[in-house]
Amino acid sequence: MYSVLPMDQNLSLDGRSLNNVEATLQDLRVYPQCVIFLRADEPTTQAPTTVDDYLTVPTTPEEGFKGTNLLGR
Repeated sequence: MYSVLPMDQNLSLDGRSLNNVEATLQDLRVYPQCVIFLRADEPTTQAPTTVDDYLTVPTTPEEGFKGTNLLGR
């Protein structure tokens, strides 16, 4: 399975970019049997590369919160 974050997706149909997030499928003229093409932005080595990297929650508190009441109990 291949995961691409929405911000890294470039969708097109018949050579036109589908980038209006407010538009409906009808507004964009996307009808049954249309083929939508996805071009994914290339990941950089500086940023997380998968959705799971963004969703991973640290299991230990950050050093900056030690000794405060911000730790969960």
